[in-house]
Amino acid sequence: MSYQSALQTLQWSTHLDLENGVIYEDCLNFEPSQELKDRIKKDWDSFIDQALEMGFDPGNDRIGAYNSYEYDVWELAAHDFILTRNNHGAGFWDGDWSEPIATKLTELCEKFGEITIYLSDDGLLEVY
Repeated sequence: MSYQSALQTLQWSTHLDLENGVIYEDCLNFEPSQELKDRIKKDWDSFIDQALEMGFDPGNDRIGAYNSYEYDVWELAAHDFILTRNNHGAGFWDGDWSEPIATKLTELCEKFGEITIYLSDDGLLEVY
């Protein structure tokens, strides 16, 4: 249940407009600050604790197909945690998770609010 999948999804799904619009890219090529890592870990750990309390079992609740040799089901949950909380076009609600847990997880994610990152003057990804 690593927070690193959540962090990677945040970096992948966030795009930066660098050099006055000349470069537009995701954030995978930039190093996250320790503050950002700590924030994602804290949020992910809190999400997992609350999700497990409501009966979340990703091994049973995942109904969408996935390649188990390529992805761990917890990595998929971390991916959907970020996409859902940041209001992307996919997440727990999009049909890959069983109901009613998908709706409960979506509501839980929304309580965390969006997380926005930016590139600092030191070249590190920081959280607003």
